[in-house]
Amino acid sequence: MSTHANLSPSKRSRWGACPGSIREEAKYPDDRSGPAAIDGTHTHSLLNWCLSQPDQVIGDPKSQIGYTMKDDDGEFIIQGDRVSRVQFALDYIIHRKIKMEAIRVYSEERVNPVSVFHRNDLAGTCDVIIMGESSLEIIDYKDGMGIVDAKDNAQMEQYLIGFLSPFIGSGSPVPWKTIRMTIIQPKLRERGMDGISYHEIDVSEVPRIVESIQQQAAATDDPNAPLVPGKHCDYCKHKGACGSLSGQALKASGISFANLDVAQQAADKEPTSLTDAQIKEIIEAAPLIRQMLEGAEAEALRRFNIGHPIAGLKAVRGRGSRSWMYEDEDKLVKHLVKAGLKKSDLYEKSLKSYTKIEKLELTELQTASVQSLIKRSDGSLKIVPESDERPAAITTAEHLFDAVPVVQTETLPSWLS
Repeated sequence: MSTHANLSPSKRSRWGACPGSIREEAKYPDDRSGPAAIDGTHTHSLLNWCLSQPDQVIGDPKSQIGYTMKDDDGEFIIQGDRVSRVQFALDYIIHRKIKMEAIRVYSEERVNPVSVFHRNDLAGTCDVIIMGESSLEIIDYKDGMGIVDAKDNAQMEQYLIGFLSPFIGSGSPVPWKTIRMTIIQPKLRERGMDGISYHEIDVSEVPRIVESIQQQAAATDDPNAPLVPGKHCDYCKHKGACGSLSGQALKASGISFANLDVAQQAADKEPTSLTDAQIKEIIEAAPLIRQMLEGAEAEALRRFNIGHPIAGLKAVRGRGSRSWMYEDEDKLVKHLVKAGLKKSDLYEKSLKSYTKIEKLELTELQTASVQSLIKRSDGSLKIVPESDERPAAITTAEHLFDAVPVVQTETLPSWLS
């Protein structure tokens, strides 16, 4: 049984596309969780608390405001904005629980498809699973702003097979006809999006998913497994030293290391002289180039930190940030007044920003009122690949000269007839 690789569901979108990444990432030390990851863990902990009450009763997250909760990433005080995100997820889960006539709702369920694949490195923990009579729903909660597609979602497929492994491994028929895989992303509402996306499949598709995971996992066992660059490189530890990633990025941009003066080659790419095809290729290569640069910077810093300087480079301090020496405001003000400053000059009264007001505990009517008072302006134009999920902006006035549709008389209000 192979245990050399950690083929977790959360990383399957990477190791499934780039089998060599498992081999290369093993060379790097474990990363500490960043602030965003820690914040996400805290939200998952509150959601799990709500779904883990006795007798399948769903706990009220609002009842925990002000309390301190502890999880693997430390202690945190539960505040209204986190409660709002968890409540959004709970509203959906309760709705689905009723509609599916759920037998049981699982929270933070550990799933391991070892009986299906005969290897013990594919296990993971699924956020929520709703089990109904004829349907099953796998739910993944995401606390970030990056859009995640539920369709053909590699992570959720692996959770699914892990949960179904007792049936698949024993050759028993799977008792559910339809399976829904759902992504809950409350923060997407800040971008005017729904925050819920899902994809339904028929149980007949399960063998295809099993075969796909089997082949992808087996590919990572090859000592010479290839490195395949793509969007999945973003969080890979090896991206700063990956020749495949840098090679593809530079090739797509028309820059090569054949002539070592890369800077001059880049400077020679005069934008006004580029063809449409060349502009398209460079813009499509931009994400790969950014990944290469970010990864190279991170790897250089790692080497400096372990006492391995790189000739021609140095580590410097940024501007940093400033803050008051005392957290106690009264103590701080006392010192400033003692220094001769007027207390009236130390404070200012102004309306809170809409972002802060939106984080208050508002009723639906209050939320609607706040939203109606917010003016939204168009963002600046930005060129991205056509595959980007955002709708294309109208950049010409041609649409102003479109034929005006004829208004049918019967569509007019009665008072205008």
